[in-house]
Amino acid sequence: MHRKSIIIVGCGDLGTRLGIQLSELGHEVYGVRRSKHALPEPLKAIIGDVSCMTSLASCWPEKAFDYVIYCLAASEYSEEGYKSAYVTGLQNVLKKLQDKHPKRVFFVSSTSVYEQSEGEIVSESTPVEPQRFAGAVMLKAEQLLEAASYPATVVRFAGIYGPGRERLIKKVRAGDVCSKDSNPISNRIHIEDCVGLLAHLIKLDCMGQPLKDCYIGVDNEPAPLREVTLWLAKQLGVRPVKEVPMGRGGSKKCSSQRIINSGYQFKYPSYRDGYQALLEND
Repeated sequence: MHRKSIIIVGCGDLGTRLGIQLSELGHEVYGVRRSKHALPEPLKAIIGDVSCMTSLASCWPEKAFDYVIYCLAASEYSEEGYKSAYVTGLQNVLKKLQDKHPKRVFFVSSTSVYEQSEGEIVSESTPVEPQRFAGAVMLKAEQLLEAASYPATVVRFAGIYGPGRERLIKKVRAGDVCSKDSNPISNRIHIEDCVGLLAHLIKLDCMGQPLKDCYIGVDNEPAPLREVTLWLAKQLGVRPVKEVPMGRGGSKKCSSQRIINSGYQFKYPSYRDGYQALLEND
């Protein structure tokens, strides 16, 4: 596979992990981030705020990139924070890409664009009609990219967990489990599979394999959140002391079939595999 020039817009946990993996595959990788904290070598850091065109214009390299991966994280969980990160930021980046003609742009989105709440099976072809601000903003960003003049692929992740993303473990360790009344069907994916999935799609595109315009990024086993929390309590040796409502992403079974059909093999195909690895390294 020939060496490609790649820019990752948003080098937090996911972007940095992906950049390292792509660098190890021989690619030249630039990483855009707001923080002045150094990126691990050999990633080339670009310090700037993509939501501010003046800041972005002052730091964006003039060179053309083969691949652009937009995986920014909102600075706050609010409509304003989401619009700044995913709409304004993406608009600014797309302006900087004018006349550059990247081979493909990848946008990390969310399954929050799906509003289903009755346990329906959701695939990439399922209609999206988000009612909450998070999904609505994400969908608007996806539509911005769809209207752009270069090939683009959206990856909709759900429930990312892994090292440093152990919120559910902490809740269960404190004695909380999901209540019977709330108990939504939850979807999740380990951070290492997020990285692996994105790297897999980039590799396919490098090899000239056709990509779809959208993939759902979840593991192979959607599960009721109560089941997940009770399983965690058992693994932790914790006696549940309080049942609480959990989940804010509806209740749906997101299908991983399209990404499986592309040839991707999950390192952690179920929540049990992923959380067991986390607990063993705790």
